[in-house]
Amino acid sequence: MDIETKIKDFIKYAKEVCLQNLFLADNIKVDLKNQDNLFEAERIEKEVISKYENIYLLLEEETLLNIYKKDKKIFEKIKETIEKMAKDSNLKEEYIKAQIEKRRRIKRKFWCRSC
Repeated sequence: MDIETKIKDFIKYAKEVCLQNLFLADNIKVDLKNQDNLFEAERIEKEVISKYENIYLLLEEETLLNIYKKDKKIFEKIKETIEKMAKDSNLKEEYIKAQIEKRRRIKRKFWCRSC
């Protein structure tokens, strides 16, 4: 597998991990708001949700390709961080891959409908 394909696959995986964590964090925030625990809901927004949003936005192919070319150890550290995020949220690799495939099918179905 060439490096560009490896980077693209990693980005898909990492973005899905971020999206799943955002979904989980948002559900927690909604539950806290429903319990009138606005302080904790706000803390989740600032400390958790914003963190995952920022990571998601940084996952760009050109950026990661440059990092990989300059220092593979830094790229591996990023990869380890994403894997730890998945593990900490109890997200299995099979589940992440299934979600990526679902998004691909939905995107394709939507795109074909607009043809």
